[in-house]
Amino acid sequence: MLLEGMDREELLIFCAILFYSIWKGQCSYCFEGDINWFKFIGHFNVAVEEFLTIKTQDISPTMSSSSLKWSPQRGFIKVNMDAAFVASQAAVAMVVRNDQGHLLYLASKLMKCVSSFVAEVEALRWAAKYAKQQDGEVKWRRSNNLATNATANLALSSNHVFTFDEFSIGLIPSCILDVIIAEQAAALV
Repeated sequence: MLLEGMDREELLIFCAILFYSIWKGQCSYCFEGDINWFKFIGHFNVAVEEFLTIKTQDISPTMSSSSLKWSPQRGFIKVNMDAAFVASQAAVAMVVRNDQGHLLYLASKLMKCVSSFVAEVEALRWAAKYAKQQDGEVKWRRSNNLATNATANLALSSNHVFTFDEFSIGLIPSCILDVIIAEQAAALV
């Protein structure tokens, strides 16, 4: 059975998201016309994963909402970078967003290095070089960013580099795009 192995709470979460998604899809179809099914299913998958992940996380009541998300001031861009390192191989990733959380640029590159620290420094150097080339103001913040982490890990595991901008979002691998969409939605809250 499809739902075999789910506990009662997981089943309730799944059903609630399923019914909400069906209702939202019906409304979208009635009032907006056609539905992009790939996007619709992607949003459903992200919602289920997000709720099930939150269930397993230990969220401290002392954490402020500002520590969970951060957006730059109007007119600035936000640059996140991360690195993945395994046995002298590394991948660095950079995600650039505008003040509204919309993706402007996503890229990764592969390199050889001696430690994860060197890989993180290279990610910072690469992002600083990119930011210097931009005319806009940049606000820096090194924090846990799932999109950069997913990009760096996929680049390292597949031995493949990625470069996307705001006009090629549909070409981004779904395991990264789902995270970007979820983070963008969180930035609007």
